[in-house]
Amino acid sequence: MGYTRNLVRDLLADLEDDINRDNLKRLLHYSRRMAGFQSRARYVKRAVDEVLESGVSDLMYIDED
Repeated sequence: MGYTRNLVRDLLADLEDDINRDNLKRLLHYSRRMAGFQSRARYVKRAVDEVLESGVSDLMYIDED
């Protein structure tokens, strides 16, 4: 996440100087990567919330496989 943040920061600095097709394509690529990360994070949060709401008795059925 920090790596992508630095890439976007550098890209935005480049865009201040020169708006071109390559920079805009890179920005779109980073935007899609971040959207995918955000989607996966929401999925994990939902799963954790479901486990926490289900109660402790259901936790014994979770398998390590």
